[in-house]
Amino acid sequence: MALAADFSLTLPAGVRMGCAEVPGGLSGTTVLLLPPGSTVGVDSRGGGPATHETNILAPGTLGYGADAVVLTGGSALGLSAARGVQDTLATSSIGCEPLPGIRVPIVPAAAVFDLGRGASHTPDADTGAAATLAARNSEGACRGSLGAGLGAWSGRGFARGGTGVASVSTSEGWRVTAVVTANPMGSIFDARGRLHAAGVLAEYGIEVPAVPVAVLNEQVERARALNASATNTTIACLLTDAPLTDAQITRVAATAHAGLSRAIYPSHTLFDGDTVFAASVPAADADASKLNDYTSPALTHVGAAAADAMSLACIDAVLSAGAQEDWGPLAIPAVRQFAPETVSAWEVARN
Repeated sequence: MALAADFSLTLPAGVRMGCAEVPGGLSGTTVLLLPPGSTVGVDSRGGGPATHETNILAPGTLGYGADAVVLTGGSALGLSAARGVQDTLATSSIGCEPLPGIRVPIVPAAAVFDLGRGASHTPDADTGAAATLAARNSEGACRGSLGAGLGAWSGRGFARGGTGVASVSTSEGWRVTAVVTANPMGSIFDARGRLHAAGVLAEYGIEVPAVPVAVLNEQVERARALNASATNTTIACLLTDAPLTDAQITRVAATAHAGLSRAIYPSHTLFDGDTVFAASVPAADADASKLNDYTSPALTHVGAAAADAMSLACIDAVLSAGAQEDWGPLAIPAVRQFAPETVSAWEVARN
């Protein structure tokens, strides 16, 4: 199966990404604005999901799709950011039109748990509106310690999490981009300091050095001393230019969870609300004939690309996190602070 990794921050045509943070704290919101006609699916595997307006995405429902997808901090409280996105879109006459002149933006959302990490308050409608405006003025993706990933942790305080982006293309030319907010209870590193998804990286000719075991153990002990809450979550949105039906794009969202499981251990626990959205945003002249031919491997290739993009973006989210300023006793180091060689090798591979 021929797949190719792409670490550019280019999103599919018509998609805009924006981030905003709450004032004076470690939480925020990421918004992905979708072009009209997008088909959207979702699959949630965690035991504690915090989500909004996901039922409307199920195959067999109205079939409108969505106008935007929101990834946010603040746990269930932060889901109010979606209202700010809706209000902002409605003022521009964006949304489904149940009656002439009435627009109802469809904005599904998922949240990570970052409460108690220094945020003065949780994301709200103002945060969602600010992220929407940022998206409108953006031409590409953003990564690192920002938006919904600002207050993210990994490994219950082992290291900062963040926002990660990665793309994988299939032999047929379809591209799948994963945008991830990684805030998992689990870790991207195994007990020897190697990436759990090292095998996935090897498929793309990428190798990064392990975190030295002594350094790894020191960080594990520091995290244990925090006695932090086990409530976490990794959320994501997959974007593809492959022209997929609502049933097919829902299958892509489900398949992408395999990539999450390869990158993060443990995943999908009772304390994670792991949720993956997926959106098909094809060009007007896209040919769906091979994707609708169930004897063709094309759809399988898109799913495999989604899983690999998910693994790569989970790694990117943690390794691209920035060094945290002093936030008191809950200050969590970024991997770049205790394993700079690992992060440097990753950045070289990205470029």
